[in-house]
Amino acid sequence: MNENVSTKYLDGLRVIGAFTVLWFHLGFFLPGSGMGRIFFGPYAVTYFLILSGFVMSLSFFRKKKTRSVNETWVFFGRRYMRLVPTALICTLFCFAVAKWANYAIKVNELFPMDFLQNVFPEEIPSFGGAVYEGLIGLFVTPAALNPPLWTLEFELIGLFLTYILCELCYDKKWRQILYLALIVAFFFLKVNFCKLLVGLFLGDVFFNPNPSVLPVKTDWLKNKIAHYALFGVSVVMILFHTFVRRYAVVDILSLIFLMVSLFYMDGFIKKLLELKPLLWLSKHTYMVYALHWPLMYSGGCYLFLKLYGLTGKYRLSAIIMIVAVTVAVWVLSILLNKIIDGIGSLLRRREASE
Repeated sequence: MNENVSTKYLDGLRVIGAFTVLWFHLGFFLPGSGMGRIFFGPYAVTYFLILSGFVMSLSFFRKKKTRSVNETWVFFGRRYMRLVPTALICTLFCFAVAKWANYAIKVNELFPMDFLQNVFPEEIPSFGGAVYEGLIGLFVTPAALNPPLWTLEFELIGLFLTYILCELCYDKKWRQILYLALIVAFFFLKVNFCKLLVGLFLGDVFFNPNPSVLPVKTDWLKNKIAHYALFGVSVVMILFHTFVRRYAVVDILSLIFLMVSLFYMDGFIKKLLELKPLLWLSKHTYMVYALHWPLMYSGGCYLFLKLYGLTGKYRLSAIIMIVAVTVAVWVLSILLNKIIDGIGSLLRRREASE
């Protein structure tokens, strides 16, 4: 096992992924700028899903001793409670914006653009419907009020199924063959579940001490030439994906090579990704991911309209709005997380005192 190898760099990549999704959506306001190509949101989402499978397996192998049905449901409960406060808050925020502060409609009246026409559903659900979506609906059906949260179906149910697979097979010699077969099958059937399985497979290779019939070794990556060469290959694939053509398999492979090449690296690149400010920001990436949609189409669009009214310049107004929304999303995410953590700590203290 590689228990002593630092994986903090994954959190640095998580922050880059959060900025990528944020600027991908904000880039819609600057057509022709190339923001949507350079900051390609779906690529970052692929990383988040692979990372979820990888971190789940890492946690599993660091503490797993025996199979336990109770532990399986504890994992599900903790995962749900990790996801649902942010999901509910941001879904209700979207409900309020859609009902009373959807300034995307007014921007679209001035500058008709396709992305502004379906920001929120035509039939806005009731408050009760919004609460249901935030508590349950997001995890079983596509998100209606907050479209970026479509990933929660995979982050909860998909990851739970991945955990069950890991628990059933973690000590079987044939498990890696099964994982690879499922990865190939789901690449064609449900590619986002495939990405969770890729993370599970990587975690198994690096952290599972049990023997496997597949001779997958990681020691060769400790060689500096090997991991820097693999890192170079991942960069070339990312550039190909960014400027030439996008293929789902290239996305997945480039992220595998990137994560694997950095695993044993101890140079400047890894240290940069493990800087304390990045690690601190990484705690708030999920809130940024969930919050940016309603903030962008309420306060962001409102600010854009005011700026355009003052300057009459579209691009200048859009650039200032993008900067302002970026700052506001991160600041509000940090504040909301502090509130959620504070409430959680208070409830735990009350429970302990009883």
